[in-house]
Amino acid sequence: MSNATLVRGLMPGRCFKCLLPITEADPQKYGIHLRCFTAWFDAQPTDEFNSFVLRSNSKAPDKETVNSDTSSFFHGQYRKYSAALAGKNYILKVKQDGAPELPDVEFMCNQIAEKLGIPVARYYCIELGDERAFVTQNFIDKSEHANLSHIHTHLPEGRKADCEALIEVISSVTERYIDIETFVRTCLFDSLIGNHDRHGRNLGFIVTPRGSRLSPIYDNPSVLGIHQGWWLTTDFAPSGRVPTSKSKDPSMVDYVKEFVRLGYVEQVEAFAAIAIKEVIHPIIDRSFCSEEMKTAMKKLIEKRIKELQDALVQKSS
Repeated sequence: MSNATLVRGLMPGRCFKCLLPITEADPQKYGIHLRCFTAWFDAQPTDEFNSFVLRSNSKAPDKETVNSDTSSFFHGQYRKYSAALAGKNYILKVKQDGAPELPDVEFMCNQIAEKLGIPVARYYCIELGDERAFVTQNFIDKSEHANLSHIHTHLPEGRKADCEALIEVISSVTERYIDIETFVRTCLFDSLIGNHDRHGRNLGFIVTPRGSRLSPIYDNPSVLGIHQGWWLTTDFAPSGRVPTSKSKDPSMVDYVKEFVRLGYVEQVEAFAAIAIKEVIHPIIDRSFCSEEMKTAMKKLIEKRIKELQDALVQKSS
């Protein structure tokens, strides 16, 4: 069997990159047209993922090891591997039986984030044999002597990792206003899609000899991704993970009030101007999610859009 016609596994029907159909006659790799594979990963047709290392498994962490500011809500919902391809390093999150749509949901949510102007880590969706996987490229470039420093390590001892504290840390570490704007948009985005996983280990700084900057935003799935069946028909109301001064479990309204209080009303208004269903629904419609998941995502996002718009109206009244 040639490298251009690798084992297809669970064929997505459409190429994850170009979204066009994949036929039996099309050379393909990892559920992607071969031409799309080489372009997407900047790789040769014969290149393959290699050097797999299991980074986590389906076991949940012991309660004693969980810190509310740094533990992942999605721990155990993926098998996570590191791997290499064409000289670059990647993290591969492989679906588990209990959350079969999670890779598709995280792929879709990253597309939404990108559309809303949030800088995300380079991301992909692929097939590994008969299993779906969500993939991100390691954004730490060792050639510039860069390191990743998690944001929670910069908090003063005893300081709660709420919105105001994290904005102060970002301002102090990077001295880049654009990084504060990205943080504000990220909190609003998380509330929009129902991401309850913005903990202290997936906000960080890229530190180089030339200075520091906020890292690309990663770990961006909606909590809907771990549900299926009847649960997708219910009225979900996931809270945010980064607390405000008034709420440990903030709603969209809580975030709007907090950022208005902190002087970022223009950033909230700019986010509201583009976070509309006419922008987001097409991304959901062309995703690889089930129809039930698409409907559930639209229902949640439409509710959050209304909360966002109503909160801004109340702010002005």
